[in-house]
Amino acid sequence: MQRKRFERLILHEGEEIIRKNPALGKKTLTKDELEAIQNQWSGLRMEVSPLWHQIYKNLLGEFDPKMIPMTVFYLRFEPYLRDYRMERAYSDKNAHHRFIPDANRPEMILQHVHRRFYGKNQAPLAKSEVESYLKEQKGSFFLKPAMDGDGGKFITPFRVEKGIAYKKDQAIDIEELLKPYPQNFLIQRKVIQHQDTAALHPSSVNTFRVTTIREGHDIRVLNNVLRVGVGGSQIDNASKGGIVLGLYQGGKLSDRALDSRFNWLDRHPDTGIIFKDAKPLSFADKVEAEAVRLHAQFPYTDTICWDLTYDENDKVVVIEYNLAGFGVVYQQAFHGPYFGEKTEEWLAHMREVWKDADRQTGYYPAYPKL
Repeated sequence: MQRKRFERLILHEGEEIIRKNPALGKKTLTKDELEAIQNQWSGLRMEVSPLWHQIYKNLLGEFDPKMIPMTVFYLRFEPYLRDYRMERAYSDKNAHHRFIPDANRPEMILQHVHRRFYGKNQAPLAKSEVESYLKEQKGSFFLKPAMDGDGGKFITPFRVEKGIAYKKDQAIDIEELLKPYPQNFLIQRKVIQHQDTAALHPSSVNTFRVTTIREGHDIRVLNNVLRVGVGGSQIDNASKGGIVLGLYQGGKLSDRALDSRFNWLDRHPDTGIIFKDAKPLSFADKVEAEAVRLHAQFPYTDTICWDLTYDENDKVVVIEYNLAGFGVVYQQAFHGPYFGEKTEEWLAHMREVWKDADRQTGYYPAYPKL
Protein backbone atom coordinates (compact mmCIF):
# COMPACT_ATOMS: atom_id res chain seq x y z
CA MET A 1 0.00 0.00 0.00
CA GLN A 2 2.82 2.41 0.89
CA ARG A 3 4.56 1.64 -2.39
CA LYS A 4 1.36 2.25 -4.38
CA ARG A 5 0.80 5.63 -2.73
CA PHE A 6 4.37 6.64 -3.47
CA GLU A 7 4.05 5.48 -7.07
CA ARG A 8 0.89 7.56 -7.46
CA LEU A 9 2.71 10.63 -6.15
CA ILE A 10 5.50 10.16 -8.69
CA LEU A 11 3.01 9.82 -11.55
CA HIS A 12 1.22 12.92 -10.30
CA GLU A 13 4.50 14.82 -10.68
CA GLY A 14 4.61 13.81 -14.34
CA GLU A 15 0.97 14.78 -14.82
CA GLU A 16 1.74 18.19 -13.29
CA ILE A 17 4.58 18.68 -15.77
CA ILE A 18 2.13 18.12 -18.65
CA ARG A 19 -0.52 20.30 -17.03
CA LYS A 20 1.96 23.19 -16.81
CA ASN A 21 3.30 22.54 -20.31
CA PRO A 22 0.59 20.81 -22.41
CA ALA A 23 3.00 20.51 -25.36
CA LEU A 24 4.74 17.69 -23.47
CA GLY A 25 1.60 15.55 -23.82
CA LYS A 26 0.81 16.44 -27.41
CA LYS A 27 2.49 13.53 -29.21
CA THR A 28 1.26 10.13 -28.10
CA LEU A 29 3.31 6.95 -28.09
CA THR A 30 2.84 4.40 -30.87
CA LYS A 31 1.90 0.79 -30.22
CA ASP A 32 5.48 -0.27 -30.99
CA GLU A 33 6.88 2.34 -28.59
CA LEU A 34 4.55 1.23 -25.79
CA GLU A 35 5.68 -2.35 -26.34
CA ALA A 36 9.34 -1.30 -26.38
CA ILE A 37 8.94 0.39 -22.96
CA GLN A 38 7.48 -2.74 -21.38
CA ASN A 39 10.19 -4.93 -22.92
CA GLN A 40 12.96 -2.58 -21.80
CA TRP A 41 11.85 -2.36 -18.16
CA SER A 42 10.40 -5.84 -17.68
CA GLY A 43 11.49 -8.17 -14.88
CA LEU A 44 11.35 -5.61 -12.07
CA ARG A 45 8.05 -6.88 -10.64
CA MET A 46 6.19 -3.60 -11.12
CA GLU A 47 3.91 -1.91 -13.63
CA VAL A 48 5.69 0.63 -15.79
CA SER A 49 3.75 3.71 -16.82
CA PRO A 50 4.57 5.15 -20.27
CA LEU A 51 3.93 8.70 -19.01
CA TRP A 52 7.60 9.64 -18.60
CA HIS A 53 8.55 8.35 -22.05
CA GLN A 54 5.75 10.45 -23.54
CA ILE A 55 7.19 13.51 -21.80
CA TYR A 56 10.72 12.78 -23.08
CA LYS A 57 9.45 12.16 -26.61
CA ASN A 58 7.74 15.53 -26.72
CA LEU A 59 10.57 17.32 -24.95
CA LEU A 60 13.40 15.93 -27.08
CA GLY A 61 11.60 15.13 -30.31
CA GLU A 62 12.60 11.48 -30.28
CA PHE A 63 11.75 8.26 -28.46
CA ASP A 64 14.25 6.24 -26.47
CA PRO A 65 13.03 3.28 -24.38
CA LYS A 66 16.23 3.37 -22.28
CA MET A 67 15.17 6.61 -20.58
CA ILE A 68 14.46 5.48 -17.03
CA PRO A 69 10.93 6.34 -15.83
CA MET A 70 10.86 8.20 -12.49
CA THR A 71 8.66 5.48 -11.00
CA VAL A 72 11.22 2.81 -11.86
CA PHE A 73 14.10 4.90 -10.54
CA TYR A 74 12.43 5.78 -7.24
CA LEU A 75 10.83 2.39 -6.55
CA ARG A 76 13.49 0.01 -7.79
CA PHE A 77 16.89 1.65 -8.30
CA GLU A 78 17.05 4.30 -5.59
CA PRO A 79 16.14 1.93 -2.70
CA TYR A 80 18.97 -0.36 -3.78
CA LEU A 81 21.48 2.43 -4.21
CA ARG A 82 21.29 3.75 -0.65
CA ASP A 83 20.51 2.51 2.83
CA TYR A 84 17.51 4.62 3.74
CA ARG A 85 18.18 4.05 7.45
CA MET A 86 21.28 6.24 7.17
CA GLU A 87 19.62 8.92 5.08
CA ARG A 88 18.33 11.24 7.81
CA ALA A 89 21.67 11.50 9.57
CA TYR A 90 23.66 11.89 6.35
CA SER A 91 21.27 14.57 5.05
CA ASP A 92 21.41 16.78 8.15
CA LYS A 93 23.04 20.02 7.01
CA ASN A 94 23.98 20.72 10.62
CA ALA A 95 26.19 17.62 10.47
CA HIS A 96 27.97 18.19 7.15
CA HIS A 97 31.13 19.14 9.01
CA ARG A 98 31.20 15.63 10.48
CA PHE A 99 30.66 13.70 7.26
CA ILE A 100 32.80 15.85 4.95
CA PRO A 101 35.19 17.61 7.35
CA ASP A 102 37.79 18.34 4.67
CA ALA A 103 35.36 19.94 2.21
CA ASN A 104 34.98 23.66 1.63
CA ARG A 105 31.54 24.74 2.84
CA PRO A 106 29.78 28.10 3.22
CA GLU A 107 30.69 29.83 6.45
CA MET A 108 28.32 28.65 9.18
CA ILE A 109 26.95 31.59 11.17
CA LEU A 110 24.23 30.01 13.33
CA GLN A 111 22.94 26.51 14.00
CA HIS A 112 19.87 25.32 15.86
CA VAL A 113 20.25 21.66 16.81
CA HIS A 114 17.78 19.82 19.04
CA ARG A 115 16.56 22.91 20.93
CA ARG A 116 20.05 24.43 21.30
CA PHE A 117 21.78 27.30 19.50
CA TYR A 118 25.39 27.39 18.32
CA GLY A 119 27.39 30.21 16.76
CA LYS A 120 30.53 30.05 14.64
CA ASN A 121 32.69 26.95 15.17
CA GLN A 122 29.82 25.33 17.12
CA ALA A 123 30.26 27.76 20.03
CA PRO A 124 27.23 27.40 22.37
CA LEU A 125 24.78 30.30 22.37
CA ALA A 126 21.93 31.01 24.78
CA LYS A 127 18.59 31.76 23.15
CA SER A 128 18.67 35.22 24.69
CA GLU A 129 21.96 35.94 22.88
CA VAL A 130 20.83 35.03 19.36
CA GLU A 131 19.28 38.36 18.37
CA SER A 132 22.24 40.50 19.39
CA TYR A 133 24.65 37.95 17.89
CA LEU A 134 22.95 38.07 14.47
CA LYS A 135 22.80 41.87 14.52
CA GLU A 136 26.59 41.88 14.86
CA GLN A 137 26.97 40.04 11.54
CA LYS A 138 27.44 41.85 8.23
CA GLY A 139 26.66 40.69 4.72
CA SER A 140 24.27 38.38 2.87
CA PHE A 141 23.08 35.06 4.29
CA PHE A 142 20.81 32.08 3.71
CA LEU A 143 18.48 30.74 6.39
CA LYS A 144 17.41 27.16 5.72
CA PRO A 145 16.10 24.03 7.47
CA ALA A 146 18.70 21.42 8.38
CA MET A 147 16.62 18.71 6.71
CA ASP A 148 13.71 18.46 4.28
CA GLY A 149 14.52 21.54 2.23
CA ASP A 150 12.10 20.44 -0.53
CA GLY A 151 13.94 21.86 -3.52
CA GLY A 152 14.88 25.15 -1.93
CA LYS A 153 11.28 26.10 -1.13
CA PHE A 154 12.12 26.91 2.49
CA ILE A 155 15.35 28.85 1.95
CA THR A 156 15.20 32.49 3.07
CA PRO A 157 17.83 34.92 1.77
CA PHE A 158 18.46 37.97 3.95
CA ARG A 159 21.16 40.48 4.71
CA VAL A 160 22.35 42.40 7.75
CA GLU A 161 23.56 46.00 7.56
CA LYS A 162 24.43 48.18 10.56
CA GLY A 163 22.62 45.87 12.95
CA ILE A 164 19.41 45.68 10.91
CA ALA A 165 18.20 42.55 9.11
CA TYR A 166 16.56 42.93 5.69
CA LYS A 167 14.40 40.38 3.84
CA LYS A 168 13.53 41.35 0.27
CA ASP A 169 14.85 44.85 1.07
CA GLN A 170 12.37 45.22 3.92
CA ALA A 171 13.63 45.53 7.49
CA ILE A 172 12.57 42.58 9.63
CA ASP A 173 12.93 41.71 13.30
CA ILE A 174 15.24 38.78 14.03
CA GLU A 175 12.45 37.04 15.93
CA GLU A 176 10.12 37.40 12.94
CA LEU A 177 12.86 36.18 10.58
CA LEU A 178 13.37 32.97 12.56
CA LYS A 179 9.69 32.37 13.34
CA PRO A 180 8.99 29.98 10.38
CA TYR A 181 11.85 27.76 11.57
CA PRO A 182 10.82 26.23 14.91
CA GLN A 183 13.78 23.85 15.19
CA ASN A 184 16.83 22.36 13.48
CA PHE A 185 17.87 25.10 11.08
CA LEU A 186 21.02 26.99 10.10
CA ILE A 187 22.29 30.27 8.72
CA GLN A 188 25.19 30.34 6.26
CA ARG A 189 27.01 33.22 4.64
CA LYS A 190 26.32 33.63 0.93
CA VAL A 191 29.23 32.34 -1.16
CA ILE A 192 30.84 34.77 -3.60
CA GLN A 193 30.99 32.70 -6.77
CA HIS A 194 33.49 32.71 -9.62
CA GLN A 195 33.04 35.48 -12.16
CA ASP A 196 32.33 33.00 -14.98
CA THR A 197 29.27 31.50 -13.27
CA ALA A 198 28.24 34.92 -11.94
CA ALA A 199 28.16 36.22 -15.52
CA LEU A 200 25.16 34.00 -16.24
CA HIS A 201 23.09 35.53 -13.41
CA PRO A 202 24.98 37.42 -10.70
CA SER A 203 22.25 37.56 -8.02
CA SER A 204 22.03 33.79 -7.45
CA VAL A 205 24.75 31.37 -6.37
CA ASN A 206 24.68 29.21 -9.49
CA THR A 207 25.45 25.57 -8.74
CA PHE A 208 26.72 22.46 -10.43
CA ARG A 209 24.41 19.52 -9.79
CA VAL A 210 26.80 16.60 -10.14
CA THR A 211 25.55 13.03 -9.81
CA THR A 212 28.12 10.42 -8.77
CA ILE A 213 27.71 6.67 -8.55
CA ARG A 214 29.67 3.87 -6.90
CA GLU A 215 30.04 0.70 -8.95
CA GLY A 216 31.89 -1.93 -6.98
CA HIS A 217 34.67 0.10 -5.36
CA ASP A 218 34.88 2.62 -8.19
CA ILE A 219 33.15 6.01 -8.11
CA ARG A 220 32.45 8.02 -11.25
CA VAL A 221 30.38 10.96 -12.46
CA LEU A 222 27.07 9.99 -14.06
CA ASN A 223 26.08 13.46 -15.23
CA ASN A 224 26.47 17.17 -14.55
CA VAL A 225 24.06 20.05 -15.05
CA LEU A 226 24.26 23.71 -14.08
CA ARG A 227 21.43 25.43 -12.21
CA VAL A 228 21.11 29.17 -12.76
CA GLY A 229 18.79 31.68 -11.13
CA VAL A 230 16.53 34.14 -12.95
CA GLY A 231 14.68 37.36 -12.21
CA GLY A 232 17.15 38.63 -9.65
CA SER A 233 16.45 35.69 -7.35
CA GLN A 234 19.26 34.62 -5.04
CA ILE A 235 18.19 30.97 -5.35
CA ASP A 236 18.94 28.83 -8.41
CA ASN A 237 16.56 25.86 -7.84
CA ALA A 238 14.27 25.07 -10.76
CA SER A 239 11.44 24.75 -8.24
CA LYS A 240 12.02 28.44 -7.44
CA GLY A 241 11.90 29.46 -11.09
CA GLY A 242 15.54 28.82 -12.03
CA ILE A 243 16.78 27.29 -15.26
CA VAL A 244 18.99 24.27 -15.98
CA LEU A 245 21.76 23.79 -18.54
CA GLY A 246 23.66 20.70 -19.54
CA LEU A 247 27.41 20.55 -18.88
CA TYR A 248 29.75 18.66 -21.17
CA GLN A 249 33.43 17.93 -21.63
CA GLY A 250 35.67 20.90 -20.94
CA GLY A 251 32.88 22.75 -19.16
CA LYS A 252 30.96 23.49 -22.36
CA LEU A 253 27.37 24.54 -21.71
CA SER A 254 24.43 23.19 -23.65
CA ASP A 255 23.09 25.35 -26.48
CA ARG A 256 19.72 25.56 -24.72
CA ALA A 257 18.40 25.65 -21.16
CA LEU A 258 15.22 24.28 -19.63
CA ASP A 259 13.08 26.39 -17.35
CA SER A 260 10.91 25.17 -14.47
CA ARG A 261 8.04 24.40 -16.89
CA PHE A 262 10.33 22.51 -19.27
CA ASN A 263 10.37 25.16 -21.96
CA TRP A 264 13.55 25.47 -24.01
CA LEU A 265 15.46 28.76 -23.83
CA ASP A 266 18.25 29.89 -26.18
CA ARG A 267 19.36 32.75 -23.93
CA HIS A 268 19.12 33.84 -20.31
CA PRO A 269 15.89 35.84 -19.83
CA ASP A 270 17.64 38.53 -17.74
CA THR A 271 21.30 38.76 -18.69
CA GLY A 272 20.62 37.99 -22.35
CA ILE A 273 23.59 35.63 -22.59
CA ILE A 274 23.21 33.33 -25.61
CA PHE A 275 24.02 29.89 -24.27
CA LYS A 276 25.66 28.48 -27.40
CA ASP A 277 28.11 31.41 -27.26
CA ALA A 278 28.68 31.26 -23.49
CA LYS A 279 32.20 30.88 -22.15
CA PRO A 280 33.00 27.27 -21.15
CA LEU A 281 33.38 26.75 -17.42
CA SER A 282 36.96 25.48 -17.46
CA PHE A 283 36.83 24.47 -13.78
CA ALA A 284 33.95 22.01 -14.26
CA ASP A 285 36.42 19.10 -14.19
CA LYS A 286 37.69 20.24 -10.76
CA VAL A 287 34.10 20.37 -9.51
CA GLU A 288 33.43 16.83 -10.72
CA ALA A 289 36.68 15.51 -9.26
CA GLU A 290 35.78 16.92 -5.85
CA ALA A 291 32.36 15.24 -5.98
CA VAL A 292 34.01 11.89 -6.71
CA ARG A 293 36.54 12.39 -3.90
CA LEU A 294 33.91 13.27 -1.32
CA HIS A 295 31.57 10.44 -2.31
CA ALA A 296 34.12 7.97 -0.93
CA GLN A 297 33.20 9.20 2.56
CA PHE A 298 29.64 7.81 2.22
CA PRO A 299 29.94 4.01 2.22
CA TYR A 300 26.20 3.41 2.67
CA THR A 301 25.17 5.51 -0.33
CA ASP A 302 26.01 4.48 -3.88
CA THR A 303 24.56 7.49 -5.65
CA ILE A 304 24.72 11.13 -4.52
CA CYS A 305 23.49 14.30 -6.18
CA TRP A 306 25.85 17.13 -5.21
CA ASP A 307 25.08 20.85 -5.28
CA LEU A 308 28.47 22.51 -5.68
CA THR A 309 29.71 25.94 -6.66
CA TYR A 310 33.09 27.38 -7.57
CA ASP A 311 34.05 30.47 -5.61
CA GLU A 312 36.06 33.62 -6.24
CA ASN A 313 39.14 31.97 -4.71
CA ASP A 314 39.09 29.07 -7.20
CA LYS A 315 37.77 26.57 -4.65
CA VAL A 316 34.96 24.04 -4.96
CA VAL A 317 32.34 24.71 -2.28
CA VAL A 318 29.76 22.15 -1.16
CA ILE A 319 26.38 23.83 -0.80
CA GLU A 320 24.63 20.55 -0.01
CA TYR A 321 24.20 16.99 -1.20
CA ASN A 322 21.10 14.92 -1.90
CA LEU A 323 20.80 11.21 -1.17
CA ALA A 324 17.25 10.52 -2.36
CA GLY A 325 14.39 12.04 -4.29
CA PHE A 326 16.61 14.19 -6.49
CA GLY A 327 14.97 13.36 -9.80
CA VAL A 328 16.31 12.36 -13.18
CA VAL A 329 14.33 14.42 -15.71
CA TYR A 330 16.72 17.33 -16.29
CA GLN A 331 19.71 14.99 -16.26
CA GLN A 332 18.24 12.73 -18.95
CA ALA A 333 17.04 15.70 -21.00
CA PHE A 334 20.67 16.80 -21.41
CA HIS A 335 22.61 13.54 -21.13
CA GLY A 336 20.28 10.84 -22.37
CA PRO A 337 19.54 7.57 -20.52
CA TYR A 338 20.53 7.94 -16.87
CA PHE A 339 22.95 5.02 -16.79
CA GLY A 340 24.24 5.68 -20.30
CA GLU A 341 26.11 2.81 -21.93
CA LYS A 342 25.69 0.77 -18.75
CA THR A 343 21.89 0.81 -18.87
CA GLU A 344 21.57 -2.86 -19.87
CA GLU A 345 24.19 -3.92 -17.33
CA TRP A 346 22.42 -2.10 -14.52
CA LEU A 347 19.01 -3.35 -15.60
CA ALA A 348 20.17 -6.98 -15.65
CA HIS A 349 21.55 -6.54 -12.15
CA MET A 350 18.34 -4.96 -10.84
CA ARG A 351 16.23 -7.75 -12.32
CA GLU A 352 18.30 -10.16 -10.26
CA VAL A 353 17.90 -8.02 -7.14
CA TRP A 354 14.11 -7.81 -7.41
CA LYS A 355 13.24 -11.25 -8.79
CA ASP A 356 12.42 -12.66 -5.36
CA ALA A 357 9.33 -10.93 -3.92
CA ASP A 358 10.28 -12.15 -0.43
CA ARG A 359 13.22 -9.76 -0.52
CA GLN A 360 10.94 -6.73 -0.59
CA THR A 361 9.92 -4.83 2.53
CA GLY A 362 7.51 -2.12 1.42
CA TYR A 363 9.45 -0.72 -1.51
CA TYR A 364 12.90 -1.31 0.02
CA PRO A 365 15.00 -4.41 -0.62
CA ALA A 366 15.46 -6.34 2.59
CA TYR A 367 18.36 -8.63 3.45
CA PRO A 368 18.38 -11.79 1.30
CA LYS A 369 17.77 -15.14 2.93
CA LEU A 370 21.03 -16.83 3.85
